[in-house]
Amino acid sequence: MRSDIRSFIAAAWLLVSGGSLAASNTLVNWEPWSKDAFERATAENKLVLLEMEAVWCHWCHVMDRETYSQQQVADYIHEHYIPVRVDHDARPDLANRYREWGWPATIILNGAGEDLVKRAGYIAPQPFLRMLKAVVKDPTPEHDGGGPLEPSAASSSLPRELRSELEARFLKSSDLKLGGLKIAQKFIEPGALAYALYLTTNVDQASADAEHIASLTLNNAVGLLDPAWGGIYQYSTRGNWRNPHYEKLASIQARYLRLYSLGSKVFASKSQEEVAEEIVRYVSRFLLSPSGAFYTSQDADLIPGEKAHAYFALKDKARVAKGIPRVDKSIYARENGLMIEALLSWYKYQGKQLGLDMAMRSMEAIQATHKKAGGYSHSGSEAEAKYLEDNLAMARALLAFYEATAERDWLKQADGLAEFIYANFRHVEA
Repeated sequence: MRSDIRSFIAAAWLLVSGGSLAASNTLVNWEPWSKDAFERATAENKLVLLEMEAVWCHWCHVMDRETYSQQQVADYIHEHYIPVRVDHDARPDLANRYREWGWPATIILNGAGEDLVKRAGYIAPQPFLRMLKAVVKDPTPEHDGGGPLEPSAASSSLPRELRSELEARFLKSSDLKLGGLKIAQKFIEPGALAYALYLTTNVDQASADAEHIASLTLNNAVGLLDPAWGGIYQYSTRGNWRNPHYEKLASIQARYLRLYSLGSKVFASKSQEEVAEEIVRYVSRFLLSPSGAFYTSQDADLIPGEKAHAYFALKDKARVAKGIPRVDKSIYARENGLMIEALLSWYKYQGKQLGLDMAMRSMEAIQATHKKAGGYSHSGSEAEAKYLEDNLAMARALLAFYEATAERDWLKQADGLAEFIYANFRHVEA
């Protein structure tokens, strides 16, 4: 009985102090939010690792099972951090402070209580460990030197009426039987699927319809996957997923790799994880240049102008015996930026080290050949950067590197590219 009383008191203390009953499910020795934690961090030259969780949070449980239960992760945390866990519902003050970072929210602070790094949602073990090490190496705050951010003059939140109207349009435009949009061509529209996945995982706006649409779309879009070589065909005709056009674009591979990496984590789907792996298998074989940069596309026709339905019905050896559709070996900054971002999503959500390695090789190759006076040129042959799309794609790639690794040089490069974009592409009134 005394043991039960002690357990009850310990649990009650965790709740009222902002701790978590879930702490016993991990190898990390969590403690509650307290002044003492920050004082010890200063005295022991450590940082504070704060996890904002919730009892009802699916991704919090996943991160406990897959990340915080790894011995290597726990050992590094105990060596360099004071680990603090707070129940979102038990501490409204901290919940409001970090609300925009979702559940779980990972916040790294110094002993003075200053936010250094903030990350939203689940992070796989190896990306998480790499991030922890990067912040220990360089504990500079993310918003350093700029002072407090000025509040926006107007709220960015959509009015309730407009939000309801947009949600209704989303549902009306979605194919509830086959997935995707209600149009003759079948492909994944990235904004629509990302929105459906958001509604699937967002507690405040959870939607059974959105979950159905997201799951249906991801499961049926597998019809665009090449069964012999992997990779995704661009789209299907006749209002279904079974009549693909056989061209394979690097930008499409990037789109689907990013979405299937996220979707496989949201739905804990092994089959969707395998789709992501099949995309990487195809890209590695057909679109990867010796330098590590990515080529642009592969033709839909074996013989230009002749339909290739019979060819693409063959298996690998039979196809190769007849020849291989032409690969456009042009190397563009936009396509590589998109592929880098997608590979880092694969690394982030699935913990695939290969994704980080391939992204790093591509970035190094593009920076060696396409970086021109602060920006990125399209093909590398131009003397200057001319196109906004190339530079936006590379900016997103740099930010994805920073998000995945927390290494500050990536953020510095992204800041510099943002300044270049602002200086060269903003509209100036005559």
